[in-house]
Amino acid sequence: MKATRPCKLSHRLKIYMLLCAAACMILLNQTVFSSWHETKNDDINLHHEQTKEDVRRISSHFASFQRKFDTGGADYYYGMDEDSKSISEDTIHKETQLSEAVTVKDNKVYPENDFHNYFKINNKTDHELVNKHRYQYIVNNKYACNGDVFVVILIHSDPKKDNERKAIRDTWGAVNFHSGATIVTMFLLAETDDKNVQEKIKVESETYLDIVQGKFLDSYKNLTIKCVMGLHWVENFCAQAKFVLKVDDDTMVDVYHLVDFLLHKSPDGNIDNFLYCSPYKNQGPVKYTDSKWFVSKKEYPFEKYPHYCEGFAFLMTRDVTKKLYKASRNVQFYWIDDVYLTGLVALKAGITHHDMERGHAYSLMDADAIGENVKSVIFLLAKYSSNRNFWDQAWKDVLHAHKIR
Repeated sequence: MKATRPCKLSHRLKIYMLLCAAACMILLNQTVFSSWHETKNDDINLHHEQTKEDVRRISSHFASFQRKFDTGGADYYYGMDEDSKSISEDTIHKETQLSEAVTVKDNKVYPENDFHNYFKINNKTDHELVNKHRYQYIVNNKYACNGDVFVVILIHSDPKKDNERKAIRDTWGAVNFHSGATIVTMFLLAETDDKNVQEKIKVESETYLDIVQGKFLDSYKNLTIKCVMGLHWVENFCAQAKFVLKVDDDTMVDVYHLVDFLLHKSPDGNIDNFLYCSPYKNQGPVKYTDSKWFVSKKEYPFEKYPHYCEGFAFLMTRDVTKKLYKASRNVQFYWIDDVYLTGLVALKAGITHHDMERGHAYSLMDADAIGENVKSVIFLLAKYSSNRNFWDQAWKDVLHAHKIR
């Protein structure tokens, strides 16, 4: 009996079978990979959504390190320290807040950036102080601006912050003359219900003759009243000043640099339409309800503000202060003072902003912002308590930079 010979496959058939097997392996691999990839993508997308939600939640309470590039002025840095809560709120205030166009009264829908309509839908201009300018003063040094005044500096100060006022008087506030120019420095305060504090203010004013105190309660939401009060005081008691500088009491002003800059800009001080500041651009109201800067849609129904100056310091020629003072009669009160005066009122008055030159805008007062670097800035900011430790050294460096003493 013959043995059966194994069946041999043709060469072509072998190749065909190998190709089919390879194709099956590829298809299987793609199916498995696609299934894994979709699952992985779902996991990644879910992770991303969770991460974004975490970021949104965390950023509403804590400030991230932030740098501002778009103003054409100096760079701004924010970092976490013991005042992290304040920094968080400050950063939220500076971030652009997104919202949809809203429907306001009469069922009219306004474009989200059409802030010109603020004047149409907010036309209640009967505020006794901000609109009608019926200011009264508890303390008033009406003769502080005797003679020619090159620049009058109005410092917004809390009644309780006598230590901050003393620090200013002991440093940059003591400079009354430079390069033939007269500088007048005044502190703007409002009313306090603390009798002991009020008594100290009275003594302080009699000693230094540099306090103006309005008859309205000093509070965060009354800063606009204080801001317009400054214009009222200049109009009535310092009308001869060439320039007006508004600053906060946590700001150190290199008055030597300031006067030199202004004299270079205009030796006789006769320039017009000059509102010099570090402007916020494309910013909008805060929509976080737990923020002290929260603004409801009823208060401001648009996504964006007009360009407005950062509140730490802004410089104006007298024609600008006159225009702002006049225009404030016709712009409804809005409690955020820098937005109100240098944004809405400036828009109403047809005033444009001049961006601070690089280096003029403030630096936070710390080890990196004083020393040699102090030569390039006009404003140093002691915004947080830790910055206060550098105040005296910063002023020594200012004096050294100008070869004084």
